[in-house]
Amino acid sequence: MQPLPHIADAFRHYIRNQIPARLIDTTKLRFVERDAVYDVFSSDIAQITDGDIQRRMHTVTVDTHPEAGIYVNPRKAALRETIRDVVQYAIFSHRWTGSEPSYQDISASVSPGGLTKPRSGKAAGTTKLIKLCETARRLGYKLVWSDTCCIDKTNPAELSEAIYAMFKWYAHAHVCIVHLGASSSLVDFEREPWFKRGWTLQELLAARRIKFYDKEWRPFTFLANDKGDAGLVATLSTVTGIPRDVVVADNSRGIKGRGIWEIMSWAATRKTTRIEDAAYCLYGLFDVNLPITYGEGEKAFPRFVEAIVARRPTWDVFAWAGQASEGHPALPSSPACYPKWDKAMVSEEVGMTTLTLTSHGLLLTSVPLIPMAFVSETEADRKDSEGSFVVTLRPRSNVATTLGMYGDVTVVCGSGRLLHIRDAVDLHACILNYKPSRRSGKLQVGQTYVCFLLHMERRHAERSTWLKFPTDNVLRIACSAAPAERTSPERTSEEGLFDLPLRTTYIRAPRAKSTLRA
Repeated sequence: MQPLPHIADAFRHYIRNQIPARLIDTTKLRFVERDAVYDVFSSDIAQITDGDIQRRMHTVTVDTHPEAGIYVNPRKAALRETIRDVVQYAIFSHRWTGSEPSYQDISASVSPGGLTKPRSGKAAGTTKLIKLCETARRLGYKLVWSDTCCIDKTNPAELSEAIYAMFKWYAHAHVCIVHLGASSSLVDFEREPWFKRGWTLQELLAARRIKFYDKEWRPFTFLANDKGDAGLVATLSTVTGIPRDVVVADNSRGIKGRGIWEIMSWAATRKTTRIEDAAYCLYGLFDVNLPITYGEGEKAFPRFVEAIVARRPTWDVFAWAGQASEGHPALPSSPACYPKWDKAMVSEEVGMTTLTLTSHGLLLTSVPLIPMAFVSETEADRKDSEGSFVVTLRPRSNVATTLGMYGDVTVVCGSGRLLHIRDAVDLHACILNYKPSRRSGKLQVGQTYVCFLLHMERRHAERSTWLKFPTDNVLRIACSAAPAERTSPERTSEEGLFDLPLRTTYIRAPRAKSTLRA
């Protein structure tokens, strides 16, 4: 029995574009190339009828694409989901060790009887791979994918496709099998290396179904999908800092409804072996496609952030601290620059959305900058436990009439930056998360805001061109009163909101390598 022609065409299209280029046969323990997947599932696809697709149309939620507004044909969506239900493969997530077998290792180790003794030094990794296949087969899967050996990493085109498509592959897999090699119980999750790696973040969130196994390959639950176990999900949320609803959500098209700062904070403490992977492993979470260029080093992450800004120009992309990128002072050098997300600082109604980022600088629409004064050295030269200086800046007394009253700003920095702050001309705070209205920005008395610390170089002090100070903490400034000239009832609302006119602020990129690193 052959599939209906239009179903067969959709089947082939799905295989060529939506699943990995190579999988492993869980019974024969040998590779199955993408084109051969058709033969594995063709008899099942032949059972699909137009009536099945029609019935599926009533259960598939079809919407416009949230970013591009692209309409999805309901029948095509139903057919795609029906095919995905048939083409079921498992996918592997684990922490790499030094003994993982490569594509070449497995190709050389496969005999007509299947996978045999591995090359010297790869025994532990091959044993793990065999246990993966046994586990997937026991769960009922004919095919499984592992990032260690199913990618020919000597083939640049294949490696690039895998990095681009990996989030999609995890999303389309029927189950993600996770091996936690250092854990025997939920108590061990805090120390489990799997939760510290960069790539495993997208593997956790992209997969719709997930099964966790301990170091002895024992399941943590007996559910088909561990995302349905409330206790395990609560532990995942605690260990990763990711809200429970995000852990269990359908994230197959990237993380929706969460800000840039929050998503970046989930990756902040994770590590990757290659510098570039700190950016590449986040492409799927933000639904970003950029060239893969190993060798670009620290340029990868700011290039990635620029792409995010181009698609989602929101203020919280700048809620970071620490080392700026070499190319632009407004961009962070890595995800580690993002601190723990502060819900009190964020809502859908606040934050500048009019900003342009170029290689020459950052052009943004802000409320008026708040002039700041450096407080005495005796108050500023206290050291914290990490050896950084804690500097106190105070709004200048002349701002209360026109801009309102604000609290002190605490800056954590090293000795080199401290000297520059002392000597800086025209220190100003630039509030990022005001509430925008048509022609003004609204501030709330009693609210604390995130801000940049800006200054002018002496030779440019006559121009409205600013430089950003890198600091070791995200700066906050509290609004304590409305402008004195606007305290009449008609100027200030009962809720304590008041308007300030918007202005254009230009923060230029440095012409030479930054000296503000100490």
